[in-house]
Amino acid sequence: MAALMAFGIGTLTSTLILLSGASVRAQEKELAAGHPVRVEDAFYVPPGDGSLLATGSTVLPNRGEHLGLLALDLQYGLLPRTQISLGTVLSSRSSETSNPSSGDLNIAARVSLSDESLYLPLLATQLAVNAPTGDGSRAAVDLEAKGYATKSVTLGLLPLFLHLNASLQTRASARGSDERLVRDHLALGPSLTLPWQAATTVIADVYVDQALSRHEPDTIGLELGARYRLSPAIAIHGAIGTEVAGPSARSAFFARAGVGIGFTGPAFGRTRP
Repeated sequence: MAALMAFGIGTLTSTLILLSGASVRAQEKELAAGHPVRVEDAFYVPPGDGSLLATGSTVLPNRGEHLGLLALDLQYGLLPRTQISLGTVLSSRSSETSNPSSGDLNIAARVSLSDESLYLPLLATQLAVNAPTGDGSRAAVDLEAKGYATKSVTLGLLPLFLHLNASLQTRASARGSDERLVRDHLALGPSLTLPWQAATTVIADVYVDQALSRHEPDTIGLELGARYRLSPAIAIHGAIGTEVAGPSARSAFFARAGVGIGFTGPAFGRTRP
């Protein structure tokens, strides 16, 4: 598995280098999971700032009928170095969607732990609860602890960010007899802003999800996405990907497209000019 992840990251990073061709002066920050790819950065939303994210997906499974998903997220900088978020995913086949179920509510709080230094990355941590508010959730409550690391690196003349996300998720209630108490998730990938198009950021990642059932294999996926900023407050994004290993119903191909809209609110802990 480690060799496959290393090969995937090497391939994705090489793709980004070919797309760039020169150094960049700015990097897009505040990447959110699923908007457009799985990997997130460790940057935080400033206090008083927020964003609304909506992303539609079409999924073609390796076996079975295609699936439509709509991910909705609200992020807000509540205090300095602290942000909260609310999110849900709606499915076109809600009765067959689980972990999370269609309409479940995810509530999360993230805290920045450190600033980036010459040798150490920017670090953040997040605690989240997935509440069983959707269809077919079986009253199952999932708790998650997640860590983030983001480091700026230079490959030749090419500066980019490398992001690492690692989390442990536990099923706190209504756990099935064949379900794991704790399972882990990992995502790793680079992002860069195109030098000739400062409004465009390209992101790639490889992710590994440990299966909830002890009898199913882990899932390994590859993604390539982009974000284009139309204005300081509005950005559009998209991604494509595939799951190269996992259960028989894993995604053979998926595509996402969405929009992010920024807004401002009460600035707790910060004085606005």
